[in-house]
Amino acid sequence: MPVSGITVSLFGAHTSLENEPRRAQDALVIAVAGPATNLFIGMSLYAGYLAFLESDSVSTFFLYLSIFNVIFGSFNLMPVMPLDGGLICTFHLVVGE
Repeated sequence: MPVSGITVSLFGAHTSLENEPRRAQDALVIAVAGPATNLFIGMSLYAGYLAFLESDSVSTFFLYLSIFNVIFGSFNLMPVMPLDGGLICTFHLVVGE
């Protein structure tokens, strides 16, 4: 899907698409991609924390970043519009899958 622009503000980022997704499944994939990316980054940073346990400052930095990413991804899954969790709930209510 072609992206027409990315807007970053104090409250987060928003991607503007040139066209709306044609299928509901495409919209679901887009909605799941954001929180899944945050959770993946959180797990990767936690692996960095485990790799640098000998260095207190570096391991603490990785740990705090991993916790932030997991919390941010979980927050984004809340079933409230316009968060991705709200879009996922809308998909399930409309499509019924």
